[in-house]
Amino acid sequence: MNCLEFRRLIDIDPVSQDEDVILHKAQCESCAGFASRAARFSTALNAAARIKAPENLASRVLLRQSFLPSKSKFSRRNVFALAASVFVVLSLALSAAVVVNIQDPLAREIFTLVRYADYAMEPKIPLGEKPVAKAIARAGLKLEGRLDKVTFAGNCLLQQKIAGHLVIQGEKAPITVFLTREMQIDSKTAIRSDNLRGIVVPMEKGAIIVVGAAGESLTELVERVAAAVRWRHA
Repeated sequence: MNCLEFRRLIDIDPVSQDEDVILHKAQCESCAGFASRAARFSTALNAAARIKAPENLASRVLLRQSFLPSKSKFSRRNVFALAASVFVVLSLALSAAVVVNIQDPLAREIFTLVRYADYAMEPKIPLGEKPVAKAIARAGLKLEGRLDKVTFAGNCLLQQKIAGHLVIQGEKAPITVFLTREMQIDSKTAIRSDNLRGIVVPMEKGAIIVVGAAGESLTELVERVAAAVRWRHA
């Protein structure tokens, strides 16, 4: 099970006890955090749904509207049209997917990971060398140089492989970096969504993937990361 499959299942059942879901959650820190937030949201939503609305609320609202001055009064049709518009907007917002090339499943998976790892973007205090080295070591890499402005270091599953997951502060916004072994990439590839840009750069034994806001110096960051890490032999 990869991260995308896991998160789709959690969206359907935030407290799923499926064996594959439990195993993936134990292996992937990013998805474990996502599942925890989804479970808390589901609990809050269920609690809110149990709150009873006042009796005859709809009738009271319409009665109140009938006493408004004509310039401010909405017709019943306007009220329903407004409600329908709000519903459509909310539906689109909740179901909107990141716009990527539909023929590129790797790009879809990358942008999905970035989208759901919002918690990784929150820290602003730079980390020391040890947590960064530990995170990339799990992905089969060794930290041999200095990486500045790293504010998050963890792991996730990318293409069903454990990847290093770093967030490095850029000029405008945080930049996400994935480091992964055994990914077959023929050449440097640019990927993009509606509000993010990324590059996938093949290395000798894997790939470096960098995703950030438009205008960030992603190529320069790839060079910094490549100079600071070494791929270990399998």
